[in-house]
Amino acid sequence: RSLKTPTAVADFVIEHNAAFENRLDEVWKWIREESKDRLRAEQLKLSDLMSHVHHAVRSRIILENNMLDNLIMMIRQGGKNMINGHSKRLDFIYTLLSAIDPDKVLARGYTITTHEGRSVSRASELSKGMNIQTTFRDGAIKSIIE
Repeated sequence: RSLKTPTAVADFVIEHNAAFENRLDEVWKWIREESKDRLRAEQLKLSDLMSHVHHAVRSRIILENNMLDNLIMMIRQGGKNMINGHSKRLDFIYTLLSAIDPDKVLARGYTITTHEGRSVSRASELSKGMNIQTTFRDGAIKSIIE
């Protein structure tokens, strides 16, 4: 653009700079408002996310606690079952051992024959002249094999 006087040029430059400054002020206000709006929106998102994470963590903790409670219950029940099973097995073993208790065997009419402190279970283990002891319910006798 061409201007005729230095005053007109100065007015033009001042007017142009004032318009530019006004435009900069408007842009600055717009940037500030947009920043505030964006910041508020992001704070809301962050708040929602924090709330969601809080609820998710709380739900997960409750779920894991329930699972732990179930596992504890299963371990306790398993332990009880194992103890009951072993108790029954011990009772059965006790019954078997009671059945072969030498005193009970003798009470049923059987005898126990020993040679030099060792039990004799077969006649073929004995030979003529051996000293043996036969134990009955009410006592023992010594014999010599003929």
